[in-house]
Amino acid sequence: RRGDSRLSKRLAWLLRHGATEQGFKFIDGCYLNVADVLAHQQFRGYTLDDIQSLTLEHFDLYRRVVSTNSKKRFELRSADDGALQIRAVQGHSIKEVDGLDLQPITADNCHQFPVAVHGTYMRHWRSISAQGLSRMNRTHIHFAVSSEAGGSDGGAISGLRQSADVLIF
Repeated sequence: RRGDSRLSKRLAWLLRHGATEQGFKFIDGCYLNVADVLAHQQFRGYTLDDIQSLTLEHFDLYRRVVSTNSKKRFELRSADDGALQIRAVQGHSIKEVDGLDLQPITADNCHQFPVAVHGTYMRHWRSISAQGLSRMNRTHIHFAVSSEAGGSDGGAISGLRQSADVLIF
């Protein structure tokens, strides 16, 4: 069995950056069918011969990658037809993303978010302090808000790497 980290990185790339160039079409909410993902050549090592019926083993593998990923990159759901679907929660560079339930923070609604924090690294601070935060090639800049930023479990906060050494509030 290949490591969950390798699978997580491949999923992150596909779901956030490479889906359209690899021929995938997103389902409402930026989901892909897990069966379709597993049928892709990059996930060959994670497939069964009969990809049409996912086994409990594969369901558990994906569930574990989703639930234990410290950055909470992925969400799973079951479609009406029972098909398991997966999506990346944030960090997309694909322009066609839709339905992520992201809410822009604006002057009109900022009172709804008493605390918003973005994690980064000291090596980026000079550029950020001079030019501001940049979404670079992504579709948005992710902030953790309110209770996420004060998480009592000591674990990673969605969108913040544990190794971030600069927090921008």
